[in-house]
Amino acid sequence: MNFEEDFFMKKISAAAMSCVLAASMSVSALAAEENGAEKAVVSTEKTTEETQVKTDNSIKVVVDGKEIIFTDQAPIIKNDRTMIPLRGVLETLGIDIVWNAEEQSITAKRGDSYALFKIGETTLKIAEGEINLDVAPEIINDRTMIPLRAVTESFGAEVIWDADTKTVTITDEIANTMVEAAKLTNEVKAADGTVLYTIDVKYPVLNDKCEAAGKKAVNEAIKKSIEESVAAGSEEIKKAAEELYNSSKETEEKFMPLSVMGDYKVTLENSGTLSFYVDLSYNFNGAHPMTYRNGYTYDLESGKELTLSDVTGVSENKAMEIIKNAYTEAIKADTENKTFFTDVLKNLDETLKTVDFYLEDKNIVFFTELYSVAPYAAGFVNVPVSLEKFA
Repeated sequence: MNFEEDFFMKKISAAAMSCVLAASMSVSALAAEENGAEKAVVSTEKTTEETQVKTDNSIKVVVDGKEIIFTDQAPIIKNDRTMIPLRGVLETLGIDIVWNAEEQSITAKRGDSYALFKIGETTLKIAEGEINLDVAPEIINDRTMIPLRAVTESFGAEVIWDADTKTVTITDEIANTMVEAAKLTNEVKAADGTVLYTIDVKYPVLNDKCEAAGKKAVNEAIKKSIEESVAAGSEEIKKAAEELYNSSKETEEKFMPLSVMGDYKVTLENSGTLSFYVDLSYNFNGAHPMTYRNGYTYDLESGKELTLSDVTGVSENKAMEIIKNAYTEAIKADTENKTFFTDVLKNLDETLKTVDFYLEDKNIVFFTELYSVAPYAAGFVNVPVSLEKFA
């Protein structure tokens, strides 16, 4: 069965940050109309069971005012739940999809949110935990059908069912922003055409909903910064890829291309300011990739990238004093989780020389590189400081 069209490492570009769907939609009003539905045998990779199923071409799905047209497979009603094909809605919501053929699983990701589900299983795994689905995802006519509400709402979308018109209305807050995703992609090949490593980096750009005077300058600055950041690590990963490839030819082992992946999260967006961070991950096919985070904050009218002094209104020395106090308090207070290295305070001044930041609504969030204050497993340790402390 060929799933490549819908799933195999498919990337769907987004209109902002870190979407998907599938909603287990309770349709009690619709259920009454299902009493006369004929029985059909629904076949999947894992199960073949006689189930109450009805294809319903009258169901409409509207995402942010746009009706989704299902050309290959219409929505179905199964056990009083509406199920829809993955593809159309996901494309509109801007969710990244990865299909794992061996595990029969699908991972949907947007920003920090994700949903993991398997064909034939009723457990939906999300960042906050697990959700039990009333019906399991399944494959019909080479299309994966999913229960709509549960997955969609896990990405922050609102789902409304209108029984009178048989219309599902999905409203996605992220899609209504003035930020959308751009991509930097490339394949670097050996002389014989073998792909040594790939580049797939997403970063934010301001779209037509932004009317600020500095929009063009901001977009150009972001693009340049991302290109320079990727280039800075390209020589190292290219060298590693060439060595591994040459070694694989000698040992006749299968060579797996290395990769540079990137994603972003918008943390503050208003008419005058855009703040976000970008994570670049270099995968050397080791135990885990090495990830680097950079924070960015722009004034949308001038197009200028704001420094710490611009944001806080205090001198650099004064700002660093406040930052050091915040880190010290966080480290001393972390007695239960023991996130930080035990000797982190000894080298704190040196560590904070490379501290970076991004803005939230009322805070400046500071962070340092991986391994600098805590083990890799702790990830990036964020230390938020109220803007009022810099007043």
